[in-house]
Amino acid sequence: MAYVDGTAGKAVIRHIRRCPACAQQAEELAALQALLKAKLYRFSCPTSEQLIAYRQGELQGGENLLVAQHLRQCPHCARELAALARSERRAGLIRAAIKVWKAAPAALRAQAAGVRSVPETAPPPPQIHRMGEVEVIISQVPSRTFSHRWDISGLVHIAGRVPETISGARVELYRGEGLIAITTVGPHGHFTFKGMEAGDYEINLVGLEHGSQD
Repeated sequence: MAYVDGTAGKAVIRHIRRCPACAQQAEELAALQALLKAKLYRFSCPTSEQLIAYRQGELQGGENLLVAQHLRQCPHCARELAALARSERRAGLIRAAIKVWKAAPAALRAQAAGVRSVPETAPPPPQIHRMGEVEVIISQVPSRTFSHRWDISGLVHIAGRVPETISGARVELYRGEGLIAITTVGPHGHFTFKGMEAGDYEINLVGLEHGSQD
């Protein structure tokens, strides 16, 4: 283990370089150590909700400091935060284009299809779906918990409404004709379905009553 950590003495280094059996064991230990570090990163990572709150400057004191320190050390969360930033920039362009639209009816429905199997190293880009004054940004990232599965995240925005006014709205996930999961919109307009198989899905938003907020 000292050899893997780079702290072994010269005699140990010479022996491992000359001994195929020990060299192989050292390689296996190094691979195991790298795997454990990767799993530790994912176990201790902030939630998607915390990353969104950090991005929006809504974390306070010690929690904000902990997330900032974690981001400096964790490439996984740094990539996720960068993806959130890209989604926000794209959303801003769409919002500017739909401010002149007429008010949407009280019954609002957002469809999101196309969560398909793709390599884990290349998650699909965020998709923007809109109806009237409602827009939903859908993104998919490899699940932190389940192998070969995906976490489906959404960010809901209604023109003239602050996120807190849509908090608690129900989000239904369908596959074909079957309802397979239900969650709610969080205080920042965010929702997540975790550990989903690759495939085609439909998302229904329920309980978004229209009305501008000052």
